Amino acid sequence: MGLFDRFKKQELKTEVIKPFDTTLKTFNINVDYSQTSDYLNRTANGYLYGVNGLFPQELNRLYHQSPLHAAIINFKKLLTTGNGYSIDSSGLDGMGKISLNQLTSQFDSMLNEIAMDYFIHSRVCIEVVWNKENTKIIKLKRISPDKIRIDKVDEHMEPTSFLYNWDWTYHTKYQTKKYVAFDAYNKTDTCQLYMFQVTSSGQKLYAEPSYQSALNWVVLDGEMSQYHKANILNSINPSILIQYFEKPSTKEEKQQVLNDLNQSFAGARKTGRAMVTFSDGKELAPTVTQMDANKLDKTFLQLTDTIQRQICYAHQLDPQLLGLKTPGSLGNSGELEYAYQIFNSSVIQPAQKDIENIFNKFIDINGLGVKMILNKPNINLTPNK
Repeated sequence: MGLFDRFKKQELKTEVIKPFDTTLKTFNINVDYSQTSDYLNRTANGYLYGVNGLFPQELNRLYHQSPLHAAIINFKKLLTTGNGYSIDSSGLDGMGKISLNQLTSQFDSMLNEIAMDYFIHSRVCIEVVWNKENTKIIKLKRISPDKIRIDKVDEHMEPTSFLYNWDWTYHTKYQTKKYVAFDAYNKTDTCQLYMFQVTSSGQKLYAEPSYQSALNWVVLDGEMSQYHKANILNSINPSILIQYFEKPSTKEEKQQVLNDLNQSFAGARKTGRAMVTFSDGKELAPTVTQMDANKLDKTFLQLTDTIQRQICYAHQLDPQLLGLKTPGSLGNSGELEYAYQIFNSSVIQPAQKDIENIFNKFIDINGLGVKMILNKPNINLTPNK
């Protein structure tokens, strides 16, 4: 049986497409992932957002697929909440300190997760549980934004209720729970959902991530490793082709010729050896042809620098802060310090302010009269001598 004959006998298998497939169709020129706000539909399962109605799931997937994108998100989170927070509770009495401690103990468990949601989704979702009289918040629980959909809105397109499902990809497998929107004046519902969204230009119900303009580049960065892996595992890339114009008389003779070639010329240590063949006339002489390597990988390598810079710029981050060299830049500590100050004032400080406002809202509702302040990041950009 020949090398290719066995493929002729294989039966074609029908591909089963799973419903709500979340796989990003990379290199699909019909989809522009930087324009997902154009895909917003009202259904029985709430407002669907994104190309396939699962845009929040796609954002989570991209975080795990793109090394550079994930590194930037983690860097932002570390600078925003990594140094903890401070609350001056010296003016509170004993009961006030106990009430504050009940809230801050919950802050500790979800602070980093809140920062991750903020930078990945530009949204933060928190389940708020009141006491029986709806006068005091007794429990806060962070909920991943990918599990929340807007259910109903008022005349101003402000959400009035939400739907929760553990996995919207296969939502029929799990129970869907309905939340009313957070309202401090609502004295009926003891369990509500608070949602904070970063306001963006042209926003339609759902916030767009701050790196929206670079989503196509993030997709490419995530797929780059998959391409090279598949290229190595699936490609057939011989270096030379040797054609003999006389068939071996036996299989053993054919195998011996192959073994002799491999033993004589295969491997790095045997590179540069002279290849000599003998034959009875030109008609029976073997033809040796040098094979060109697959050059498509070089095209992808040329894109690497562009991909990295476009992702960094969309995150408002100077590539130097991640150790990426910038052409024409000396990369000294003065330049790094200047780049960091811009990044800190334009990205980190506003993020800290938003997260502080979220938690201080709950502190104020409980009438504690104190403020939570996120500690400023402590970073040294001066190289050790």
